[in-house]
Amino acid sequence: MRKILLASIILWLSLQIISCNEGKNPVVPPDDIQNFRLGAARFNPAHAPLDVVNISATRLQNGSLELPGRDITMTASSGHISAVTDHGDGTYDAVWTGTPVGEVVIIATDNDSDPPVQASIIIVTLEYLDSLWDVPIKLASPISTDGWEASPFLYADGNHLAFSYITLDWVALSAGISQPIGEERPGQSIPQTLDVYLATRPEGDNSAWWTGWTVENAQVNLFQSLPMHISAPMVTSDGLAAFLTVQEFNGINYDPTVLFMTDPDFLNAPTPLGPPVDLTGLGEDNPYYDATNGWLYFDTYDLGDPLSKQNIWAAQTLGAGQFNDPVPLTDLNTPEIETQAFVDENGGMIYFATDRDRDEYILAIWRASISGRITGTPEEFASGVIPLGRPSFSSDGQWFCFSYATIDPDGSDADIAMCRRIE
Repeated sequence: MRKILLASIILWLSLQIISCNEGKNPVVPPDDIQNFRLGAARFNPAHAPLDVVNISATRLQNGSLELPGRDITMTASSGHISAVTDHGDGTYDAVWTGTPVGEVVIIATDNDSDPPVQASIIIVTLEYLDSLWDVPIKLASPISTDGWEASPFLYADGNHLAFSYITLDWVALSAGISQPIGEERPGQSIPQTLDVYLATRPEGDNSAWWTGWTVENAQVNLFQSLPMHISAPMVTSDGLAAFLTVQEFNGINYDPTVLFMTDPDFLNAPTPLGPPVDLTGLGEDNPYYDATNGWLYFDTYDLGDPLSKQNIWAAQTLGAGQFNDPVPLTDLNTPEIETQAFVDENGGMIYFATDRDRDEYILAIWRASISGRITGTPEEFASGVIPLGRPSFSSDGQWFCFSYATIDPDGSDADIAMCRRIE
């Protein structure tokens, strides 16, 4: 079972102790969203907790004419939200305060509309986030759904996203059969349970960037000759290739996860990297290829130990898709989980998920300086009461994306959040 789950979610062990997701509904922006927009901004970025957030609303007519003097109210699923202030120009705001709980649903209502018109937004409250970044916002449906969305990879322009999707039905999952809970992905077929999907959003309009995405399954999914899990996609910064994790079904069990390579548009059948990257006795997962410096980073786990924790390894390119012998990042790895590396190739930083200095399996995002090897002391970048994973940045440094897991009385879920660099 562990081999099946490892490549599918940001926190694999949590699935062994929590129930499958039932009854959770994503907040879907109303049809009138183009005329009623919400935004969120940190009040004091230098202060570590995201416990004070300004929620702004703009009420429009016909997409451009601002409507002042409306009776606007806001509610929050947790914490406290103040009365709404009307600025007299069609813009309104309120202040949310609270403690980091994970997802906080904010709903604004225009009571002067008949019937009342609503807009919604979900902010992700964290215990700590680097002060350069604004409050994360959950990406709306069709990206975040009742199923598990994980392993996001943000493209260079911040307008395209690749991610993994899995539905959680214990009986079907163990049998390698997909039984969607909630919204079924386009093109999903039995017995595929874990696939790669590609999302695109309109360029040029960042006023409501968490909405308006379109999603399609990656063409590479259709080349599966055998049942497979396909996950953890990434596209190289030079635009020449893509890497992902593949786990084949041999008719009885799923084989260990291994690394494959394909074209950057995910159109062709992936090919395995093979030895020496395919290490004896270890599974490999979550690849990131630093095209600027020629290093491939990936996770490993011990096939002989069901409870082994991931570590990050690296292999240098020899050209033509070949690599030399991988080595563990001994200056970064600890006895705890170290996983899901992302390299800022311009800034010389490696970002990764880890549960060091935290409760076991509650992942946070850390970073360290790197130039083929670790050159700086790892430091915390983002952490929450919920586990965070798979950090990803646009190449211009303006967008930060990650996946996270939530657990509540209704079950569990994994979704994707994104935030902007503070101007």
